[in-house]
Amino acid sequence: MLLADMYAVVNIFISFMGPGSIMQWFLFTNMLIATAPGILWRERGTQFNSRRGTSKALALIILGGTINTFLPNANMWVLSMPNVFNTAVFYLTGIVCVAIAAWNCYYVFRLPEKVPTEDMPNPVW
Repeated sequence: MLLADMYAVVNIFISFMGPGSIMQWFLFTNMLIATAPGILWRERGTQFNSRRGTSKALALIILGGTINTFLPNANMWVLSMPNVFNTAVFYLTGIVCVAIAAWNCYYVFRLPEKVPTEDMPNPVW
């Protein structure tokens, strides 16, 4: 039922804002994924003084996805809607998001290793 509701909401947004709007929403979620986890990682890093609650792999995947999102003239946004996305603002936003994702990656790599716990005897890096 929840899945049907999600599709209904997405489709109503598309009908209100136009067919190209879904690409803008997808881009917005990628920008959030690039920037928002760092806030949580800093809170957890301070609370646990380790990488508990995140991993190096996740930070690297987010960095790679962010670079792929804003790769000049080779990303799905510019290729699908160049008149909207092939602009200086898009690429400047990409520089900022990649820099934030890189800083978050650096921060995660600087944190001490995860400590084995009862729930996680062999922590993932």
